[in-house]
Amino acid sequence: MAVLVNILGEAVKCGKVKSTGVFYELLKIMEDLLLRPPSQRTHPSRKLILLNLPTGYGKTRLSVVMGKATFEGFTDSFLRVIHVIPTRNLADDILRHAKAFDLEASAQYMFANPSLKTPYFLSPFVVTTLDSYSFNFLKIPVAEVKYVISRGLGHAEIPRHAIYTALNFIDEYHTFIFSEFSDTRSKGLEVLGLATTFLYFIIRHLITNSITDVVLSTATPILTPEVISEVTGISTNQIIQVSYDLSSKVGVNTYGNRIVINDSEFNNDRLNKHITTRILRMSLDDIAKKCVEVLESGNKCLIVLNTVNRVINAYNSICKLISCGEGVVTIHSRFRIKERSELINKIKTIDRKGKGIVVASPAIEVGIDFDADVLISDAAPIPSLVQRSGRLLRRIDGRPRSGVYIIVYDESLYDDRGKTYTGIYPASITSRSIDAINKVISNDVVIDWKLIFKGRVGNRISYISLIDPVISANFITKNLVNVRYLNFLTSVMSLLTTPKDVSKVKSILSSFIRYYPIVPLFIPDESIDYEGLGKVIDSYAENYISYLLPIELSDYMIYLISDILIKKPNTDEVAILVEDHEGSLSFTTVSRNELIKTFIEGYIVRGGKSFFPIAIICNNTYYNPNLGLNLSHKLING
Repeated sequence: MAVLVNILGEAVKCGKVKSTGVFYELLKIMEDLLLRPPSQRTHPSRKLILLNLPTGYGKTRLSVVMGKATFEGFTDSFLRVIHVIPTRNLADDILRHAKAFDLEASAQYMFANPSLKTPYFLSPFVVTTLDSYSFNFLKIPVAEVKYVISRGLGHAEIPRHAIYTALNFIDEYHTFIFSEFSDTRSKGLEVLGLATTFLYFIIRHLITNSITDVVLSTATPILTPEVISEVTGISTNQIIQVSYDLSSKVGVNTYGNRIVINDSEFNNDRLNKHITTRILRMSLDDIAKKCVEVLESGNKCLIVLNTVNRVINAYNSICKLISCGEGVVTIHSRFRIKERSELINKIKTIDRKGKGIVVASPAIEVGIDFDADVLISDAAPIPSLVQRSGRLLRRIDGRPRSGVYIIVYDESLYDDRGKTYTGIYPASITSRSIDAINKVISNDVVIDWKLIFKGRVGNRISYISLIDPVISANFITKNLVNVRYLNFLTSVMSLLTTPKDVSKVKSILSSFIRYYPIVPLFIPDESIDYEGLGKVIDSYAENYISYLLPIELSDYMIYLISDILIKKPNTDEVAILVEDHEGSLSFTTVSRNELIKTFIEGYIVRGGKSFFPIAIICNNTYYNPNLGLNLSHKLING
């Protein structure tokens, strides 16, 4: 049986994709690991696969090919593939891959195309975010959140059945930990612990109950079989590690529970990409000047800065030096859905033309395809720096190319208490990341940001050698796993626990992977006031989703947006967009102090009738289609 090989071969034959000979070998191994009945497998006790492959080698393709095999009915081992992603930014790339294989993919995440949605995860190939996955996993079906919350009703076992009978493919798992939305300003590492703990919970529950297979995929491996075993109690014999290693024998080689890949065709391209790494202290004006130099030399420059404020200020600095037309684009998390789609298309145009500047927040780390000649990045934890490097000399085209990776490190960007760097990332992890990189480049050793290998190859070391000094196994188990939360999640899975019980928990936590809810702002094109809200909502009813902008609704964020909230005259009541059980839009008001609680609880009663909060209604005072929502005037300490 060579099902996966045949599926890929057909796509290659039609000219839709390209592949190497070694990748076909890998597909044969994956078929043995996943498609065959357990009694016929080389590793019959295996339930978890750690897939550690470099950017561009085909992690997404493996998932899609598995999905195609399921769609065509070539396996009885699972009924579907559920591809779990850290952010919706990654979805378009996966859906494009699926299209290349004529695979009918479905999607379930905030703002997904309604025609693709599969809220119960019943399609053969499902792309979903960890948020949606966590709700379906924990008995609050995303299709029925409003009914579970308001009435305690819901078909919880349908999506759970879908998960239990699926190959659960959890992609780029490290970014669950270092999310752009993590509010480390007040809680630090505790925030990171929720997502990491939930990840361990998924693994432990699915595997210890012998339910289904799980694949954890990443280009930045921070988990090992030993670490997973220590936290979850799973035997290392149940874990297979599939890793890339340039220093190993060419081909696909099996060593017990380790499968090692070395693909000379892939290496030939990656070794022709030469990246010089520098750590510099640069102002935003310095960054702007450097990028303009790159642009004037006919190349592409990507700037990735940790905060929206720094992104906007850098963009403005560039626009003082040159005319910012189609060749200069900024993108970050505070754009409406409408503009975000347009900006992504502009980025694609710059990429295709081979000349331009993109200024971005960490939103570009996953899912946005861009091939820069020069990358300038704020200092960040090593997994984020690795992810950003994937946008530097990205194309696998066989051409020798040289690029520069400038990491901007400024000690003045630590907060006053020394807990965070740029108000986003934990200070300790960031400083250790910079120290690890400095130690290498100060000895004239080259960091290979593209290939994975152990030790040194010539004067190169792989980026994975930087991970353990920064995020060791001991660090993960002591700082990023909340044992009490892990045990609590396990108790939720009791057969006696109802959706209504879980919804009460949700009302306390806001979500199962973060401390604050993700809440859209509704920002129309025109300036609005309280008296005219009814007419505005009626005029946008058919297309209001395009005018939504998701934020993490913390107390600090409420302070930032306080100037643009629509308030009921002479009160502290704030206008919010709501929906009734029939799907009709209207608005109501809640106290500013009750905003977070209202969106966490998920429903509100007015006149004896239940309504579901959709978005906070805001004025467009600080919104610019080219810059997004600019709240810099309210920032504390930048």
